[in-house]
Amino acid sequence: MTRTESLCPCCGESTRPWHRARPGTAGSCYGSRRLLVRNSHGAIAVCRSCGWGVVSPLPDQTVLNLTYQASREETYLADAEARKTMFARELDAVARLLGKTPSSLLDVGCSYGLLLEEARARSIGPVGLELSDDAVTHCLAAGHAVRQGGVECLSSGDRFDVAFMWDVLEHVVDPASVITQVRRHLNPGGILSLVVPDRGSLAAKLLGERWWSVCDLHLHYPTAGGMDYLLRRAGFSVVERTSLPKTAQVSQFVRWLPGSALRRALSRVVRHDTLITIDPRDQLLVRARAV
Repeated sequence: MTRTESLCPCCGESTRPWHRARPGTAGSCYGSRRLLVRNSHGAIAVCRSCGWGVVSPLPDQTVLNLTYQASREETYLADAEARKTMFARELDAVARLLGKTPSSLLDVGCSYGLLLEEARARSIGPVGLELSDDAVTHCLAAGHAVRQGGVECLSSGDRFDVAFMWDVLEHVVDPASVITQVRRHLNPGGILSLVVPDRGSLAAKLLGERWWSVCDLHLHYPTAGGMDYLLRRAGFSVVERTSLPKTAQVSQFVRWLPGSALRRALSRVVRHDTLITIDPRDQLLVRARAV
């Protein structure tokens, strides 16, 4: 079951085509795609006002949830140290904005629990939300407080100092509703840390449908202006907006490269466990305060 969107899901203005579906497939999730592939889902439309991109038609959320429930991300834990480095850096940033170490944290889309682990090491009480059966099983075995599902799993009394939504909004049918629900569970003055692909970035503009963030599980392609509008409407004040540098082991970057010869050449000159950081400035990191 699908439905057609003719208006921007962010600001409600009319949309225009960005690109239409063409033959070919893309990787199904972050970390598994390859450069210069075309996506396999439907056309993407963009808002004439805020520039927000949205897949048209959008899938049914229930069907989408079943897809994520059955999903596994084989390489996620292989890159654990790099991911924890990024999470540690961001925990420092949100503590600076709060003026203290948070006592509670919500991680929407917690995957295999690496942020939960980093938070727990700092004596922060974390709660994770996750759809994947495999990831939830892993988190529970590690002793993390995880609920299977989305923000609808939170009870009316759940309150947090900090919420993380990294690589989440682009995967849901109704991002405005998800952000609004997260706001209800943040304490006044609480901080939301959010990461989305930036359709307004130079990389997105130059590459168009060949941009590596265009993949078959991404339903939304936000812009900085669109995110500002969405957050203000949900009861947030944007405090900081920047790009998210990507820290990863060389082995992860090698997996993304096209052509086995290029991958072998890089493997011979750089150790695979070396951590490197690059910033194509196409991942938008927003920190917003609950008002």
